[in-house]
Amino acid sequence: MMRFFVLLLCLPLNLTAQLYESFSDNNFTTAPQWIGNDDKFIVNSEQLLQLNDTDAGTAYLSTACNIVEEASWTFRVQMGFNPSSSNLARVYLISNNSQLIEASTAVYVELGNTADNICLYKVVNGERTKLLEGVTGRLNLPAVDILVRVSRTANTWQLDVNDGNGWISEGTVNYEYNSPSAYFGWYCKYTKTRADKFFLDDIVVNGLPFSDKTPPIITQFELINGSSMQLSFNEPLEESSITIDNFSLANSGRQPSSYTYSNDNLELTLFFDPIIDDTDAEQLVVKNIKDTAGNSIEPVTIEFSYQVTRINSLRLIDTSTLELHFTKSVNANGFMNAIFTIDDYPIRIGDIKTISPTIYSVTLAEALNNGQTYQLTISNVTDAIGDIIPEKTSSIVFYQPKRFDVVFNEWMADPTPSMGLPEVEYIELLNTSEFELSLHNWKLWINNKQVTLPAATLPARAMICLLNSADADNWPEDVPAIFVDNMPALNNTGCELVLSDADDNIMDAFRYSPAAIPGEGFKREGGWSVERIDPLNQSGQKDNYHRCMNLSGGTPGTINSVYRGNADIQPPNIAQCVLQSNSTLLITFDETMLFTDNISVEIEPSLTIQRQESDSVFLRELTMHFTEPLHVNDAYRLSAIGISDWAGNLMHLEYPLLFGVPDSLEKNDLLINEVLFNPYTDGKDFVEIYNQSDKIINLSDLYLPEINEETIEKLHAIDNINQLLLPKSYVAISQNIAQLKQFYSCKDETALLEAQTLPTYPDQEGIVALTNKQGIILDVFNYSEQMHFDLLKDKEGISLERLSWESPTNDATNWHSAASTAGFATPGYTNSQTTEPFNPELHAKTISVTPEVFTPNSDGTTDFLNIYYTTEETGAIGTIRIYDSYGNEVRYLINNQTLAQTGYFTWDGLDEQSAALAPGIYIIYFQCIYASGKTVEERHTCVISAQNTN
Repeated sequence: MMRFFVLLLCLPLNLTAQLYESFSDNNFTTAPQWIGNDDKFIVNSEQLLQLNDTDAGTAYLSTACNIVEEASWTFRVQMGFNPSSSNLARVYLISNNSQLIEASTAVYVELGNTADNICLYKVVNGERTKLLEGVTGRLNLPAVDILVRVSRTANTWQLDVNDGNGWISEGTVNYEYNSPSAYFGWYCKYTKTRADKFFLDDIVVNGLPFSDKTPPIITQFELINGSSMQLSFNEPLEESSITIDNFSLANSGRQPSSYTYSNDNLELTLFFDPIIDDTDAEQLVVKNIKDTAGNSIEPVTIEFSYQVTRINSLRLIDTSTLELHFTKSVNANGFMNAIFTIDDYPIRIGDIKTISPTIYSVTLAEALNNGQTYQLTISNVTDAIGDIIPEKTSSIVFYQPKRFDVVFNEWMADPTPSMGLPEVEYIELLNTSEFELSLHNWKLWINNKQVTLPAATLPARAMICLLNSADADNWPEDVPAIFVDNMPALNNTGCELVLSDADDNIMDAFRYSPAAIPGEGFKREGGWSVERIDPLNQSGQKDNYHRCMNLSGGTPGTINSVYRGNADIQPPNIAQCVLQSNSTLLITFDETMLFTDNISVEIEPSLTIQRQESDSVFLRELTMHFTEPLHVNDAYRLSAIGISDWAGNLMHLEYPLLFGVPDSLEKNDLLINEVLFNPYTDGKDFVEIYNQSDKIINLSDLYLPEINEETIEKLHAIDNINQLLLPKSYVAISQNIAQLKQFYSCKDETALLEAQTLPTYPDQEGIVALTNKQGIILDVFNYSEQMHFDLLKDKEGISLERLSWESPTNDATNWHSAASTAGFATPGYTNSQTTEPFNPELHAKTISVTPEVFTPNSDGTTDFLNIYYTTEETGAIGTIRIYDSYGNEVRYLINNQTLAQTGYFTWDGLDEQSAALAPGIYIIYFQCIYASGKTVEERHTCVISAQNTN
């Protein structure tokens, strides 16, 4: 003790002690007061501050001290052991917290640790860093008793120690410390055996408190909105230095109109009125601002940008809902003082819904008129940061698109090989209305596969193409397009296209078959689009479409190459009339219809209609539900229907439509009546069937078999919609009805049925048969090209017609070439060549000939001679020979042929070599030999004429 007291007396006397503590008053609670873990410390009998704990731990005491600058800290530390990392002491020279270990700013001396040295540390923001490391092993002693001195001159810190042999420097370090201090203190870390072996004494602290020499710093800048910005400082400001002249905007030259300042939170807010202009690069210049110590800020330039929130776009979603898009975020309460006017008249607002921070839905209290244009002005809306959004005036109109406002105007189903366009499929849409339309969430169906269109607009009278997103890179940038994810492919063999708006209202619907589209046949092989001729013709009929005539193969985004006026002026027709059940009738029309409620119909016998349903997609089907079920084989006539097509052309039935409940199909109900097996080039075969029964037959029960070597290989269904064939009616079946109507006169289109597939009928010879679904043959005809009229040079496109329903189907003489006057075929109606049935009352008992004068010129009128016969007994043998007027035999018609009891033969006016005979009188010789030996001979005359006699 004495040794260090002498040293203290030797300290320079020109320093005034700010803190002196020798614990000579035997306490640490007064003069000065130490606070902390006071229950773990005592002042012992030697007047030393001593740690006095019983367990391992940490303990501290601190006392008020603000000495920081030009300072000296001296103290004596004793430890009755060799210190380590588990037993060490710290003396805090500077601390901003009385709880030393919690200090965020501090400087302290640490005695001990693994190097047995004395070190100087700093604490900044709670993180400690070693400033100076003393000599290793300095404290490597059985017991420590040492005097420590730390001195600071400007920013130079020096650490000295005295172990009783004079002062020794541990080193110096440069450290700029610019914060005040509040406490000096002592901290001990110890094990249980060292819990009472720490001692502190002879504390002398001299120097000056912290003096502020640093100008204030702007720690944060925030542009609150267009009318205010906030500056945060690191220390209090001298309020007299705050004037608006010390703030300016460098580019615009503006100064704030006012400000507020709070010393509590060190925030300065500048206000601008009016708000600042939009800018991408403005600068706030701050100068001459001082702290309370008089330190003046260096001129500071803060760069910032600002754009006022604006209404970017607005549109009417419907007649009472307005959608607003803002450039930046807006809160719902920003509409509290908003003003909406339409055509200068204020309007009331209902609900306001947040779609996103920048998109709002505003409900108008009163709905607007569909299709009417208004001037809307919106003002006094504030954004999320409090700016008043500039007033917005815009023309608005809502138009609810109706059917055919957007139509399928062109499509490319088979882009290969390319004629010059990208090899991609596309569908072109045309807006036929006078309004811009949003296509967002519209739906496209391709063969019942649906995709939803992304956000896009289609201007009035404009076109846009739909493509698969995968083809986007191949599409020309100058052709407007919507790229649709996973867009279904267009079938080359035909397709159903349907377009609806977001609410599932159908805009356009169309079924197409490439074979039915007019245009050069080679274009069906690919590379050519289908174009709509007249976009305003909504009939949906094939005559309003054509293969593209442009040499590029298509005209996407431009006027169609086949565009012209093509108004629908033709009345509609009924394509099919089918009973779906015994109380439900389905009527299919050949074009787009204008369906109304309670369509009037005339049906005989009368039926009560319970309800009607119409097809809302393709507008071609009308379903009638009757209150009472219909009876089997009862036929009904639909003679009138009060309906028009979409263009307003009224429906007119040229003949009544028959329908009824079908009966079971049995053998001999249906007969093969006409066959075209050698059609024109690119044409299709047809088979005509006649219902000779009194039944109504469901054609879905009927099949045409593929027969190979008398074995049925495959059954071809001719119908899948339950189409009916009424008693004594015809139906012609082909794979291309449209083509059939081009080649031949079809007097009754309801008697034409298009089948998906037919058997293959060779041009030379083959088999036509009718079966049920079990493959049971109902009728069969083995045809041959040789059955045609021999004088025909070219048999292509000419059908074989049945002459008589009474004669067997497979009787070659029961068939004849269709008359040229009938166009060489009569699909769906009475044959041009027929034979009068045998009538015993009219014909002779043995033979008779009809007509007596005939003209074998294949004109459909008296083209052949019928020779009727009646025998007295069964099993008779007959011979017929024909002679000219000179007695020369010209034809051996039959020779010793077994005869039925009644029947007939036909003579076509040709000789034995199939050459045409000259006009004149001819003798028919008939011989009949009975089993009894009786022989009957008769002769009759007939005349071959050069022209018809009636």
